[in-house]
Amino acid sequence: MNSQHQVTVEMKDGSIKFAADVIEALIESEVINTIAEIGNYYDLTKREDLITLSEMIACHLKASTKVHIHPSQVLCEFLKQLKRS
Repeated sequence: MNSQHQVTVEMKDGSIKFAADVIEALIESEVINTIAEIGNYYDLTKREDLITLSEMIACHLKASTKVHIHPSQVLCEFLKQLKRS
């Protein structure tokens, strides 16, 4: 991808980065936010719901950053975050 067409994102510290360079941090952030805001719509103990949420996050990030993200990357982050809590 030509760097002129790469999407940039503002990080929490105010720095600007290319989305492709910080995609893992973006996935982590989206998963944290989703877990915090999920409410009663999805059951985070059900694999099917985690897969659905992972697909939704992957699709959202791909649309936002133009970086291909496989839902399994997001699912791994869900499992990591849920294991910590």
